[in-house]
Amino acid sequence: MTYLGVIEGGAPSPFRREPAGLFWRRRARRPGGALAPVPHSDAATRFAEVCAAIGGTTMLHDLMPDVVTVSFGSRTEEIRDRLHARGWTFVGTGDWQGDPVLGVSFAGDRRARLTADELADALIAIVREMEVAESRIW
Repeated sequence: MTYLGVIEGGAPSPFRREPAGLFWRRRARRPGGALAPVPHSDAATRFAEVCAAIGGTTMLHDLMPDVVTVSFGSRTEEIRDRLHARGWTFVGTGDWQGDPVLGVSFAGDRRARLTADELADALIAIVREMEVAESRIW
């Protein structure tokens, strides 16, 4: 085998790897041929559970295994701004059927479980602050 043949693709290379298929194609299939759902990471699951336990939230359909998408209704933008002010700048906003939503990705975070717990604590504190401010008579 010559190097020229490897470069031009004429000869097989011992270093060539077949590209892996898309992730959703590698998932196990259920009986009947349907793809099994991809399980959420532990961090995403924990954070989603905290969000669901906070009153006035809407958890959206699970689109990706490491992304949590949640709506706090009219409070969504203010919650995002307060999270950003506390340093949680990776929390983004989007629009889902006309409603603002928060999107949090735990993909690629080696400290995802710790990050989820810390972010959940910050979120709970922010929601508590907002509820206290709304209940005060000025």
